[in-house]
Amino acid sequence: MITGLRALRLAFALALFMLPPSIALAGAWLLPPGDWASDIRGTFFTADTYYDRDGERTRIAGGGALEQRSLAAWNEFGWKSRLGVFMAMPYVSTTRRFADDTRLPAQTVLGDMRLGARFALKGGATAVTMNATWKAPLGYNREIQPAPGLGQQDVAGTLAFGAPLAGRGFVEVEAGYNYRFEAPADQLVASANAGLWFGRLLVGGRYDGAAAAGDGETPDDKISEHLVGPVFLYRVDDHIDLSAGSLHTAAGENVPHTNRVYVALTVKQSSLNRLQGLFGNAQQP
Repeated sequence: MITGLRALRLAFALALFMLPPSIALAGAWLLPPGDWASDIRGTFFTADTYYDRDGERTRIAGGGALEQRSLAAWNEFGWKSRLGVFMAMPYVSTTRRFADDTRLPAQTVLGDMRLGARFALKGGATAVTMNATWKAPLGYNREIQPAPGLGQQDVAGTLAFGAPLAGRGFVEVEAGYNYRFEAPADQLVASANAGLWFGRLLVGGRYDGAAAAGDGETPDDKISEHLVGPVFLYRVDDHIDLSAGSLHTAAGENVPHTNRVYVALTVKQSSLNRLQGLFGNAQQP
């Protein structure tokens, strides 16, 4: 069963900023020195059901729905031969609509900034990188609900592997640990991308997951979520991509069930090829 307002607040904040694919673009292939990529994307979701602490799906307390609209910027730069850096910054509007159609005032603020570094362990057709990310809130008031985040800092470390797929696409898998300086509990995190090219169109899928590691202060602090969905990308030329996709909560604990839709524009200067991840160019290897 839903355990009260605190659990709902934690779940809403996590669902907004688990770093879903709307801004989670770091992968296995490192941009060469001097290369860069900038991604701007808008995301929207509503959620009217909730996964409780036992993973059972039920109506959100008070009825109605949680709503979010965001515009997020992701920038990545190739710095050294084995080192790249990235930054993500979202601008978010959140609101809570109840069953009687009354609403809490919307918060429209900057959310949680993320700064990170990627270290290449292996490059080429197949690649392995270590990714380190620091997340920090940008001054919003987490006591005003609905808040755009939990208002605390996190540090995450992941290992990513990427390889060509069937000579016409690529696959990436990433896994690691997310340490939280305050409640809720730390998390084991994982993600995967796979896609195949049909001319200039990439058709693929995405998985993003997080599972609670440890007990936290209360059972409501054990937050898990598993998201899956399709990805479509049209490569205009070597420097411009248009993409769209969606993410759906397949399972979780202490999180809303969300159906997220996003669209994006990516502008880049990249020496990677089309079999080396989402930031490649239009060239064959």
